[in-house]
Amino acid sequence: MGRAVLRIRKYRRLFRGDQVSEKRYATLDDALYEAAAAIYASTGGKVEATSAVYRLLSGEYGFSNPTGSDEKAHVSAKLKFPKESLLMALVHNHPEILNGKGQDADQSLFSANDIEQAKSLGVLSAIAYGPGMSMRTFMPGRDKESRLSQQGTRMRGERASAGTLFDYIPEVRIAPRRSAP
Repeated sequence: MGRAVLRIRKYRRLFRGDQVSEKRYATLDDALYEAAAAIYASTGGKVEATSAVYRLLSGEYGFSNPTGSDEKAHVSAKLKFPKESLLMALVHNHPEILNGKGQDADQSLFSANDIEQAKSLGVLSAIAYGPGMSMRTFMPGRDKESRLSQQGTRMRGERASAGTLFDYIPEVRIAPRRSAP
């Protein structure tokens, strides 16, 4: 199977592999959630990482394994996904970066770079943040952007978006009962 390559050129050095997950998902929401969970599992939520979510010709979804930099506020990645697929979304995490008051007010916001990346690719962007892996999505043309005027924020004066809350409940499948031997 051939691979298409997407380069995210925003930032610096790379870490880990650039392979795709072999698991397939029935819905985009399932794939977004599982990609975010894979990012958290691979980084512990301590550094920023990213994954590409794609749709195969079969209609199923998959994602590239998490990759990125060893930095808290930036990610750099060379993401691979099957050539015969369509890029649907970028997922990344926002690790907690504490300000002088011990808070991270920006963690749940899409930065100007996040917004530009989503716009240039014409895809959904998703962020995962916080200890409980809260998620938000940003869709170019749907979600509003504004300049931050809030005091004490790292992104003050920059364009940002709160996006839309990703309210996802994974489908629970009950395993069939086994008969006793």
